Amino acid sequence: LATVAAGAGLVALYVLFAQLSGFLLTEATIRWGALRIVPCFALGCALYLIHRRGPVPVPDLMAGLAGLGVLVAASLPPGLIPVPALWDGLIVLLFAPLILGLAGLQNARGGLMASRAGVYLGEISYSVYMIAAPWQVLAVNVAARLVGAEDKQLPLWLWLAVIAALPLAAAVSYHLVEHPARRWLRDLGVVRANPARAAGAT
Repeated sequence: LATVAAGAGLVALYVLFAQLSGFLLTEATIRWGALRIVPCFALGCALYLIHRRGPVPVPDLMAGLAGLGVLVAASLPPGLIPVPALWDGLIVLLFAPLILGLAGLQNARGGLMASRAGVYLGEISYSVYMIAAPWQVLAVNVAARLVGAEDKQLPLWLWLAVIAALPLAAAVSYHLVEHPARRWLRDLGVVRANPARAAGAT
């Protein structure tokens, strides 16, 4: 019920936002970015309720079909899409079974998702999410100046370099900001929950 409600709310928001604002919610990054992010977080929380009950059946098939659906849906020419806002919402919704399938793969067996590299990429994934927008602004501006592209129309190889460098920037952010902040918050929770224990530990 939570997943259905979150998914329906997400799609409805995509349609209503486009009608009221005049542009698509997928284009809302700096302006109205929180409005785009909140329903996605709600859907993620609902998916976790499903995941914690146990791995979904045939997770590899679910992830494969959902990933294929995302690629096909996102590749359609604009002329074939009668309601772009609705279509964008449905594409985002397709990531729900993709996420569940990938989470099921991790629980069902080892492999890339359980490797040291996979686990580390999972650790820094929130940093990737947090710095993606500022990294795009910084990296694209620097790259445009280097190649003299005043309109910021970068060549494909340079766009690929910007994207490839994002995990490196996220790793720096993770070790300098996120991980220390996480430890500080944990310690703060211990102090508030059990001051005597925290005093003894120090």
